[in-house]
Amino acid sequence: CYGSPHPPECDGTRIATTIAYCEVAAAGGQTSFPRGAVIISPDMGDLVLFAYLRANRTMDTGFSEHSGCPVARGRKWIATTWHREGQPTETRTRADLEDANNRCREWYMRAEAALQAALEGSASSFF
Repeated sequence: CYGSPHPPECDGTRIATTIAYCEVAAAGGQTSFPRGAVIISPDMGDLVLFAYLRANRTMDTGFSEHSGCPVARGRKWIATTWHREGQPTETRTRADLEDANNRCREWYMRAEAALQAALEGSASSFF
């Protein structure tokens, strides 16, 4: 698919991104990583975690570049978290916002746990 490309960015302290799929499209809407030849067709509740830094702390050469494929039918709702080095991972809430699915908080917490495992070296892969 060819959606809007999102090149890898390490804007100071950003080291990884988590995408939580709160609602998936009936057709289309995948997430593509063209340089890694990976297309993710998620189910509702899936999380994708990918890093911009290699284990040796150098910036990746584009494998984290990704794009959202166009939604052909239905709708797609995602929640994106940018993980930053040296920043607390506490959960912040706003009383004026409402989750579209009552499991969004659970999915977010799973993403945070996956990131911590990856940063501690106990995760073998981000996909």
